[in-house]
Amino acid sequence: NGLEVRRVGMKVFVFLNRFGVRLSWNGQYGVEVTVATSTMNQICGLCGTYNGNRNDDFQRPDGNIANSVTEFGDSWLVPGTCPAVGKRDAQGVPGCSEDPAVIQAGQERCGVMRGDIFAACNQVVDPTQFIENCQFDYCCCSDTEREACYCDNIEAYAAACAAAGVSISNWRNSLGACTIQCQTGMVYRQCGSLCPATC
Repeated sequence: NGLEVRRVGMKVFVFLNRFGVRLSWNGQYGVEVTVATSTMNQICGLCGTYNGNRNDDFQRPDGNIANSVTEFGDSWLVPGTCPAVGKRDAQGVPGCSEDPAVIQAGQERCGVMRGDIFAACNQVVDPTQFIENCQFDYCCCSDTEREACYCDNIEAYAAACAAAGVSISNWRNSLGACTIQCQTGMVYRQCGSLCPATC
């Protein structure tokens, strides 16, 4: 049927082979969509227009280019599913913390993407949108999910850096947060062989 689901390391992959689509999910909040090059010039939507032209990636369903990320996202909203982000920005976001201490902690913690750990990447991948997303999620995730939301955002920036050719190999340990706990006898390495030789 062209559908394949696999778990590789910490991620779950869904392959829609018939359509040339691959989805990866990190088990929390991070989802990545990859499509086959054969679909070039045939698809558009929330992931942009796959035509090699970044200038039209914010194309709305009506064909016009959105002026902001918020306008773009709202233009693809399915009516009746949830309030538009633009309306939520003006009215506050239900469920998001307005506690100044939480907001300040989010700003400080998410700001690490501009710090020493990621300095090598900052010139290659602008962290601004990643930091804004991180701060939003930090305030809107529940107290019990806040750490996972934070780590997923940092992981997304580290992945964008790696995709741009800048590996931030030890960011989890450097932050002292977002560490991966392995089963007994196993060790997490960001870059390593999936099947190391055994004795």
